[in-house]
Parts: sequence; structure tokens; C-alpha cells
Amino acid sequence: MLNLLVLASALIAPVCDTANLVQHVQTVRTSLFSIQESPDDLPIDAPPLAQRGVPELRTALSTAITSYMQCEAAATTDLESLQSGLAKLLNANHPESAAEQQRGYPDHTYGDDLKISVQAFRSKGNIAVDANFSTGCGQDHVLLLFNRQSDHWFRTLDWHSEKYTKPSDAFGDFFLYTTAPGVDGAELIAVAHGHPWCTSRFSFFDLDLLRPATHQSPQHFIAHTSDSYSRGDTAPTLKPFTEGITLRLDSSSRDLDGVFTYIGVFRYKTTSNTLDRQPVANNARDFVDSWLDEPWAVAERWSIEPATNLHVVHDRFDYSTGSKDKQVPIISYGPVRACSEPNKYQVGMSLDDNSYLYAQVRQNTGSFTMLAITSKPESSCTGPNLMPKPPKQ
Repeated sequence: MLNLLVLASALIAPVCDTANLVQHVQTVRTSLFSIQESPDDLPIDAPPLAQRGVPELRTALSTAITSYMQCEAAATTDLESLQSGLAKLLNANHPESAAEQQRGYPDHTYGDDLKISVQAFRSKGNIAVDANFSTGCGQDHVLLLFNRQSDHWFRTLDWHSEKYTKPSDAFGDFFLYTTAPGVDGAELIAVAHGHPWCTSRFSFFDLDLLRPATHQSPQHFIAHTSDSYSRGDTAPTLKPFTEGITLRLDSSSRDLDGVFTYIGVFRYKTTSNTLDRQPVANNARDFVDSWLDEPWAVAERWSIEPATNLHVVHDRFDYSTGSKDKQVPIISYGPVRACSEPNKYQVGMSLDDNSYLYAQVRQNTGSFTMLAITSKPESSCTGPNLMPKPPKQ
């Protein structure tokens, strides 16, 4: 899934061959346009021609854009000029489809709807070029970073998926990137993207941590993580903070009837060159959902010590442990009440076996801690319900 290619020659002067490289882009796109409509409205696997052509188009776009930036546009610094120049060169950024196949079933076209975006990146002298195009049920992206040195553009990052066998292999659905702090203040790059599907709104996202190339070293893959999310309602965001990055997007709740989705806060510390998820949530109930979904190795760090009893409860709700026939309880969240102890809350959970659990959590400055999950409510947690559910229609 990941593009682990290194760019040993990222900052070496290029061989300028833009015209031929652009012609190759058009040849590959024309080949992809010839793919016939799928007789299956919900294809699982990509057609053989797409499996070969989509990876080839990614590479073709990368090399053509790099040649243009380092040769024809070497002296150009205006972002609008760079974007319009690339768009004209690659026949991109058209309001309507370039593929005749689009007149049939637009969801299953390949190589169409090519868009080129050139943006100033967060650090001085850097720009990002995002090339994206249609791939079956979604979009795919190629991210290139360039740095301004000695009046020329030098490519420091080339990041894209390395294969295409099915829609979810694409870097799409959403595609976000930002800087992230590394060891000793080094500037890393974080890239987050979803996985397109033809069917369900439930999917997975990837988050990759990368170090751009320099004159001394190629680009380097630092860390990777993946998690589930729900597509469609909330536009995902990816932002840096002093110690890492925060990705916000819709997460699926354990309470699929009464809550369904909530805004998941995926905050990671990156200052040790890792993606260390932090116990951050918008409220106590969302924290309980996140705590249940994380593997025990993470949930234990989010819990009070010792966490022996919590481990037993967590295992009961963990889909990844036990036999394939394991029955994980279905949750319907009840009242969320404040306790007499400051910043302590109790979250009620009604289970489908007619039992009831109560999670007690503490809200810290910028985080939460799981304190206990009990079968009886704490007598000190009698505040009003802070999160009443709307009545069913």
C-alpha cells in the first residue's frame, strides 16, 4: 500500500525531457480511457488494464511534473503561474470530463478528471504539487514537494501508492498533508488519506510520517498508522501542534443506533519520530468509544495504573482477540453525568445482553484517563445528563 521508493537522486540536477514525458502521460491516460464500463455496479477488483495503467500514470505524472518544475519552470516562483503552466502542459483542470467514457458511468472511469494543485507549503521556500485523477470509484493522488535552492526547484518528496488492484489501493477519498515536528526540531511531513470504496461509507485511513530528501540523504519513511473512519459527513482536517499532528474526522461509534458517528480526534506525538496516539477526545463519551477501539497496548497507557480489571473489560469488547465466534456486546450509551470530584465523569453503557456498565473517566488538561468500568454506578456521579440523545423519529 505504501510507496517506499527512495529518491537517491532527488536533489541532483535533472535530465530535461519534458515533452516526451508529457506525451507518455497522455498515452497512459488514453489507454485508461479505453477501459469499458464494468458490468458490475459495485466492482471489487480493478480491471487488468487499470491495475497496470494506474501505477504507470502515477509515475508518469511524477516524472513529467518534476522535469517541468526543474527545467522549463526553474526560474518561476509565482504559484498561479506554476499551476496554470502545469495544467496547460498536462491538459488538466478542466471543468468537464476529457474522457468519452464519462458519458456512460462516471464512477468507473480511470485516469480522467486530472487536477493539478500548487500550494505554498508551511515552511519557507517549499511548495506542494498535488496531482489527482479518477480511479474507478474514487480519486487517487500523487504528492510532490519542491524546495527553492539557488534559483531552481528541487524535488524533495514523491509520495503515492505503489499498487492498484482494487479501489481502496488509491490514496483518495480525502488527502491531506502538513509539516510535523521530529527529533531535535527536524521538520517532517505527515500525509493522511482515506481509501475509496464503491459501497460502504465505512473505510480506513492511513497516516504516514516522512522525512523529505536533502543533498545528503533520500526521502525516508519514518512511521505509519491506520485506523477506521466513517466517510461523508465531516470534512477531515490535519493540523500540526507543538509536539505533533491532529487528524479530525468521523469515527464510527459502538452505539450504531443512538450515536452512529462522532468526531474522532486522532492526535499523535511525532517528536520521537513515531506516531504515538494521545488520549484526546471531544468529550467523555467519545473518549470511551476511542478507548474501546484502540488495542490494549494503547488503551492501557490511557488508563489509571494498575489497569488489570480494565484489561478484562477491554478484552470483552475487543474484536481482535478470542475466537472467530466471539460475541462482542453491542453498546447503547446512556447518560453522561458529572461526578462530585472535579473533572470526573461517568458514562452509562447499556449492553444487548441486558446488562449495564458504567465507565468513569477523568478529564485532564488536553487529555482523558480511564479510571474504572463497573457494573454499578458511583454514588458520587449524580449530575444531570450532559449528553441526552435526541428522541427517535
